[in-house]
Amino acid sequence: MDFENNIPEQENKSLENCQNELQQSKESLIRLSADFDNYKRRIEKEKIAWIEMAKSDLLSDILDIVDNFDRAMLEQKKTEQNKDLTAWLSGFEMIYKSLYKFLEQNNVKEITDFKGFNPEFHEAISQIESPEHKSGDIVSVLQKGFLLKDKVLRPAKVIVAK
Repeated sequence: MDFENNIPEQENKSLENCQNELQQSKESLIRLSADFDNYKRRIEKEKIAWIEMAKSDLLSDILDIVDNFDRAMLEQKKTEQNKDLTAWLSGFEMIYKSLYKFLEQNNVKEITDFKGFNPEFHEAISQIESPEHKSGDIVSVLQKGFLLKDKVLRPAKVIVAK
């Protein structure tokens, strides 16, 4: 008789063990699912950051080309032009305009605030005495600065009054 009483007790323990294992498996699955969701979100954020960094690097490299075009366009205004040169230069002006349009389409804007030196937007290359300017005012811009989505892509290189 003792044997018969043990069978339900063993079945109860076995059932209890199975229920505990099931509960642990459910909790483990919930944690694993949450970890995987967090992983997907983190990877998506990292992917966006990598894309933005690559875009920023590319656009930063293009700014050197923009600088060269700016210098070329200034020089062409200084030289005497004939009919052939004027036609040739008009093609370069089209390229120049499309380059700036490309920058605009990619949310790149030129830094235009040059009232006073701001280390967030300007890089001081040197200081000079200037009777026309107060100390800390920008006297001259040596290289244009640009913003990418309101973040500095390249600071403007400036000369500041002492």
